[in-house]
Amino acid sequence: MKIYDIVPQGEENAIPAAEVCRILGVTPRERRAIAARELNEGLLVLYTTEKPGGYFKPVSYTHLRAHETSAH
Repeated sequence: MKIYDIVPQGEENAIPAAEVCRILGVTPRERRAIAARELNEGLLVLYTTEKPGGYFKPVSYTHLRAHETSAH
């Protein structure tokens, strides 16, 4: 199973990192490696540090650009 398969669309629906680890049965280090591998495969999953934080899929290209700009 992939992170991409379990996360919802929209930052407001983000799943906390600890929950992703629990669902996938992995450590935080393994979760980060999975996220990096999926990104290299072209599967786009974003992470927000805005409370409560977590992983999510962008709703649109515009949303992706806004998130990318705020990360820099």
